[in-house]
Amino acid sequence: MDRDIHSELMDIDKKIVELIKKRAMLVSILGYDKAVAFLNSRRGSIVNSIAYEYGLPDDILLHIFSYIDGIAAASLKPLTIGFLGPRGTFTEEATLKIFSESGVRTTPYISIYDVFRAVENREVDYGVVPLENSLEGSVGETLDMLAQSNVKICSETEVRISHNLIAKPGTRLDEVKVVLSHPMAIAQCRNFIYTRLRNVRIETRPSTSEAVKEAIEKDGVAAIGSKLAAKLYGGRD
Repeated sequence: MDRDIHSELMDIDKKIVELIKKRAMLVSILGYDKAVAFLNSRRGSIVNSIAYEYGLPDDILLHIFSYIDGIAAASLKPLTIGFLGPRGTFTEEATLKIFSESGVRTTPYISIYDVFRAVENREVDYGVVPLENSLEGSVGETLDMLAQSNVKICSETEVRISHNLIAKPGTRLDEVKVVLSHPMAIAQCRNFIYTRLRNVRIETRPSTSEAVKEAIEKDGVAAIGSKLAAKLYGGRD
């Protein structure tokens, strides 16, 4: 007798799981915005009417549906990506290359350490950080964090570094007196600087993106950075 009841309960549990899975699939077909609106509409009157029809306490039924809706919402949640910022860097270019689909939400972090911690704390689904470059080799902080954390590499991509000299629109090359950029970018462009900008003053900044943002606000100042940064901050390359 008990064995028959256990078997029937197991069958019911399987059917519940199958129905939850089917429900989540149907919700996903609606698309993110419509699905969220539908799930929100379940709160209150709809759940109360079902509770009344089947003679169940509405607070318990609301709790059950909230949990089921959470399962459906999890499958709809846009991917969140953390990357070494600020915006306009080559790491953001790599991020956009890997996660090209619409609906992905990206967040810049100020350090490689912060990207790793965001992934570990589940603040984001994935993190994007530089691993190596052709001039300086492996990025030490990334290797250290890989050894110290539980985060693992799940994908890699290569981004061709194409530097641009970016300044306020209308600025001529002979008007440039100061060049700003990250030390690594300056090193990668040293031949151009020595041959075309020998008499300019070189100043370092924490990132190429920050350099671009500052340069386009000043006369006689240019920055070495990406086209993405130029587009983002309104400069001319």
